[in-house]
Order: sequence, then C-alpha cells, then structure tokens
Amino acid sequence: MRYLLSFIALCFFNITIAQEILTMDDVYTKDKLTYKTLNNQLFTGQVQWSNNNAYRNTTNLDIEFYDNGKKIKWETYSLNVDDERELKKEVEFYPELLKRKKITIYIDEGKECTLYDKKGDKIFEELYDANDFLIYRNEYKDEKKHGIHTYFEEGEKYQKEFKNGFIIRAISYKGGEKIKEVLLNYAESIYERKVIKIIEYKNGEIIKQTKCNIPQIDYVFDK
Repeated sequence: MRYLLSFIALCFFNITIAQEILTMDDVYTKDKLTYKTLNNQLFTGQVQWSNNNAYRNTTNLDIEFYDNGKKIKWETYSLNVDDERELKKEVEFYPELLKRKKITIYIDEGKECTLYDKKGDKIFEELYDANDFLIYRNEYKDEKKHGIHTYFEEGEKYQKEFKNGFIIRAISYKGGEKIKEVLLNYAESIYERKVIKIIEYKNGEIIKQTKCNIPQIDYVFDK
C-alpha cells in the first residue's frame, strides 16, 4: 500500500511542481527561503539526498519539495534491494513560516499523524491501522490534552473529554450505542477531582442517573 502511496505522491508533485532535482550542495537557505547556488534565484523543485543505515542494511532517500523558495514538504523513503521506494515519513510545512504543519509516520501496522498549529503546538494526534481504520485520536491545546480523546478497542468505541489536561467526562459504547457516561468535576489536583455523576443509557435513552462523590483515583474507568 505504501508503495502505491509513494507513486501517487510523486505523480502529484510531478504535476504541480517543476521537477528540477538538486542536491544539498546546490542550494542555500536565507531568511526562510531557499535559493539556487548557481544563480541565487528562488528555487522550485526537489532537493534529494540519501544515506545508508548500516545497522539495518538499508538506504534512506530524503526528498524536500520547494515552491518559489518555500519548503512545502519533506518525504523520507526506504529503498529496498531493487531500489523500490517505501514511504516512511512525510512532513508538511506552513511555507511562509518554515514550521511543521503535519507529520505522518508510516509503520508496519499503519500510520501515526500529528497536526500542529502555526505556533508549533500540537493540535491532535491520530493512529490508524493497516486498513486505515482509526485506533485513537487525541486533541490538544497548549500541549495538553484538551477536547475529545477517541479510541477503539476490540471493536468498541470509548471517549474521554479533557480540559487543560484533566479528564472531565468518559463515555462508553457498545455496538455503536452509548451505554454509559461518567462526569467529573474540574480540579487541577488529582486529590480534588471526583466522579460526580454516572449516567446509564439503553437504546439511546437515559435509564439511570446516579449522583456520587467518588475520588477519581479510586474510580476504575471501563477503558
């Protein structure tokens, strides 16, 4: 699958960017823009270099893509004995800032994706299996978990909601239907955080609500 993705990615960039291919020695960067050493013109095309991994007995090929001097993408491939490329990592950039926007790492079991804002802070991270099925997704704010954390285990869905790094709600599903919701108060100290209500559902309807005051450290979540 990644060989196919590699081919599609290269075809896309072949169409969108004039494919002048240079080495690191042929360009230089100044004030976040990349120029050709030969004529000091803003560079559009690819910069490629390779390195050998003696431990793994493989060769990595790195390709950076530029458009009018701005770096827009960086791809890393592993080359097999037949020089076939397997995509291992993609880094997309905010071109005007030369800061990473999205990092995708391809692993044997799937891929990991992380999105960043223009300040460089993480927005979310996702993990997919080999069939592109979402395993988990975490949302962040100011480098802390903030928002919905969704994950799947043994085919069932679980969600937790965070505020500034602290859990305030947990939801369990069965067969795609919500069966339980656990609410917590918001407090920075774990010793002050309590489970304050447990709501049970059946067929989309609330069947039981229980007010409680259970310390979070004593409560066992479903997952």
